[in-house]
Amino acid sequence: MGINTKNKVEESVKENKEKVKIDKDKDKSKRVNDRESKNDFKPKVKENYKEYNKEKRENKWDKINWKKDISEKKGSSKWNKIDWNKNISENVNEINKIKNPNDRVKVNKDYEYRNLSDSKVKDTLISYYNETGKYANYGMSLQKNFIDWIKKSGRNHDMISKISEIQKNKEIPNFIRDKIENSVLSQKSITNLLNKNGLSVSRKTVGNFSLKEVFNNNKEKHLQRFTHAINTETKKNIKKRLGEELAKYKKGDQHDSLYKISKEFPEISKISINKIAKKEISQQLYEKMWPSTSGVVTNGTRQAIKTRLKEEAVKENPDSLRSISKDFPKASNTTVMDLARELYPDKHKELWPAIKKIPDEIKNDILKTIKEETLKENPKSLRNIHKEFPQVGADTIKRLAKQCIPKALHDKLWPPLTPEIPKSLTRKIIQTIRDEIYKIEPRSLNKIGQQFNVSATYIWKLAKKEISKKDYDATWNISITNEKRLNVIKDIENSKLNISEIAQKNRISSPSVSIISQREVFQNNIEAHRERFPKDVNLDIGNYTHLNLNSLITKAFDNIPNQKYYAEPTIYSDKRRPDGLILEDNKFLSQRLNDHNVGKYLRNKIELDPLSLDHIKATQFDFTNDISNGNLINKIEKYQSKDSLLVIIGTKWHLYDEIKHLPIDNRIKYPQNVRVISNNLGTDLLGLEGKDKDLFERIIDLNLDRDLDSLKVLYNYDLSSLDIHTTEELKSDLIQKKLIKEDFSEYFNKGDSENRNKKQRELGYFLNL
Repeated sequence: MGINTKNKVEESVKENKEKVKIDKDKDKSKRVNDRESKNDFKPKVKENYKEYNKEKRENKWDKINWKKDISEKKGSSKWNKIDWNKNISENVNEINKIKNPNDRVKVNKDYEYRNLSDSKVKDTLISYYNETGKYANYGMSLQKNFIDWIKKSGRNHDMISKISEIQKNKEIPNFIRDKIENSVLSQKSITNLLNKNGLSVSRKTVGNFSLKEVFNNNKEKHLQRFTHAINTETKKNIKKRLGEELAKYKKGDQHDSLYKISKEFPEISKISINKIAKKEISQQLYEKMWPSTSGVVTNGTRQAIKTRLKEEAVKENPDSLRSISKDFPKASNTTVMDLARELYPDKHKELWPAIKKIPDEIKNDILKTIKEETLKENPKSLRNIHKEFPQVGADTIKRLAKQCIPKALHDKLWPPLTPEIPKSLTRKIIQTIRDEIYKIEPRSLNKIGQQFNVSATYIWKLAKKEISKKDYDATWNISITNEKRLNVIKDIENSKLNISEIAQKNRISSPSVSIISQREVFQNNIEAHRERFPKDVNLDIGNYTHLNLNSLITKAFDNIPNQKYYAEPTIYSDKRRPDGLILEDNKFLSQRLNDHNVGKYLRNKIELDPLSLDHIKATQFDFTNDISNGNLINKIEKYQSKDSLLVIIGTKWHLYDEIKHLPIDNRIKYPQNVRVISNNLGTDLLGLEGKDKDLFERIIDLNLDRDLDSLKVLYNYDLSSLDIHTTEELKSDLIQKKLIKEDFSEYFNKGDSENRNKKQRELGYFLNL
C-alpha cells in the first residue's frame, strides 16, 4: 500500500470518526432538547465536553438553578414509577406496592389527615362510642358533646391537641377526598371505613361531597368515578340476575323484588341496583315489575292481596303479613299491612300479632296451662304464665288466652287495661263525624273525642275509615301554605333533621312531611325517601317506650282526685317539652314524701325535704336510656328551673345505687332542683301500685329486651285509646285556677336554656381548649 493511499485511508477514517462524533452530538443534543421540551427536567449539556468537565470539577452546587420548582429536583422516587394516566384501579395496585406506610400519608396540608390515622385517636373515638352509644361527629364536624367528653375524661394534652387539629385541618373531609381521588372504594365502603374508626358519615354525605367539592358539580365525572366502584364481574352478575327475573316476569311467574336481589350483593347499595335495573330494562317493564319502588300498586294487585288476606284470616295459624308481602313483589310490606287494617280494623292485630309461629307441642302446653289456671281460685297472671314459657313472647300468651277461653271469663280473670268501647257508642260517633263534615265550622277531632269520653286517636281512626279522603282533608286537614311547603323541601334537602323534627319546626304533621318528601322531593321514589329518612329501630323503641309510660302514668293519675299528669306539654316558647309534668299546686310531691308507707324511704333515698318544696310550682319528668354525664348535662340545661323540680328517670338502669349524683359542672344552675333516679325508685315516687306497677316494670323489660313489636302491641291494644292530657288542657287548667291569664311564661320560669349565648353554638367555643 502506498503512502498516499495510507494517508487517504487515515483521512477517511478521521473524517468518519468526526462524522460519527458529530452525529452522536447531534443525537445527544436532540434527546436533551426533546427531554427539555417535555419536562424541562435537567439543565442543558454543554457542547464543549472539556468546558463542562471543568465546571464539574468546580463547586457544582453553585450552578444549580434554585429558582426552579423543587419537583424538578426529585430523583427517581417510587411515586415517579406510577403512570398517572392509567386506570385508577391500576394506580391503587402500584400504591399498595409501596411498603413504607409513611409514603402513603398526604403531605399537602390542604388534604392531610395524619391525626385521624393515629391509632390512639381511633381508640379514643371508638371508646367514646362504646361509652355513650353516640358517634363523635355529626357529618364532617366533631360534636360539642365529644369535645366536652375529651376535656373531662382526663386525656393528655397531646390527645386534646390532635382532636383540635382534626377539626381545624378538616381531616374528615380530607380523608373522604383522598378515598374518592386515590382509591376505587364505593361510597358505601368509604362510610363503612369511617364507621370502623368510630365516625359516622352517611353515604349521601359522601356522594354530595364528591359531586360538589371533588368534581365541582360535574355530574358526569362524579358518576364515572363511582361507576368504577362496581367491578365488571359484579355488574355482569347483577345484569344476569335482572335478566333472570325479567324472564320469569315474561313467563307469568313470580319474580324477586329489587330489595331481595340487592341482598345477594351486600357491597352494592340498593340504589345502585335500582339504577342498573332502570338502564337494563325499559321504563314500562321496570314500572310493571317493581311498582313498589315508585309507589304504584295496581288495583288488581290490591284485590289479589285482599283475597289472600281473607284466606289467611280463617286459618288457625295464618301466615304473617311479611310472609304474605313476599308473595307480592309488586307491593311493599307496608301496603299489605294497610290492606289488613282496612279489611279487619277491629281484629287485624289479633289475627297478625307481631310474633313468630310456635311449634304445636309448645302451643298445646301453653293452652293446657291457661285452661288449668282458669279452674283455680287464684289463677296466675298471664305475665307469670309467660315466665314458664320464656321461649315465646308475652303477647303470644295473651293471644292464646283470648283464643282458648270465653271472653267473659277471660275479662274476669285477666281484665283489660281499658274498657272496650261499645258498638252502640261507636255507631253514634260515626254519625257525629258524618254530621260534622257538613257544618260551616266543624269541631276538631279532639272536641268530638271529649264529647264521647274517648281519645282523639280513636276518633281519627274512625274518621279515616268511615268518610272519604276528600271529605276528611277538606274538614280536618290544615292547609299548608306554599312558603311552608318550600321550607319543608329545603329542610329535607339541606339538613339532617328527621321527619318529626321537620314537622315540629314547620308546625305541620309528620305525615304531611312524609308526603312532601315522597311526592315532591323524591318524585315517588320510595327507596330514595327511605334512604333520606331511614327507619331507626332505637328511635322507634324509645318512642313507644315513652308513649306507653306516659299513657300508663296518665291512667294512674286519673284515679287521684284533683290531680293530672300532662304528657309532653310545650311550656317554653322555644318548643322544649319534658316527657311529663305534674302541677304542684296540690302538693303532690310533698304528699308522697310524707306518705306513711314509703315517705321515709323516699326522703332518705332522694334526699328531698318536703319543707323545702314550698317554692316548687311543678315537677317535670324525663325518661332516658342514657344516663351518661354528657346526656344528663344536656337534659338539665334544657329543663332546669329555679321553681320546678326535674326528675330524670333512667329506663336502662345499670348502677348499684338507685340514685345517681350529679356531675360537677357550672352549667347546672339549680342542682338542688334536679334528681336522677332508677325506674324502680320512679314507680315509688309516682305512687304506682298493683297492676300499674307491674305494667310499668313490663314496659321497662320490653325496652331492655329491645322488643319493639311487643311495645307496639301493648300500646295499640291497650294504651292508645287513653285520652292523655295535652298542652292545651294544661293551659286551660292554669287559666281556670287563675294561675295565669293567657301565657305559660306567667307561671313557668323561662330557665337558662332560652337565654344561652349564640357563642356556645360556634365551633370556636367548642374547641376553646
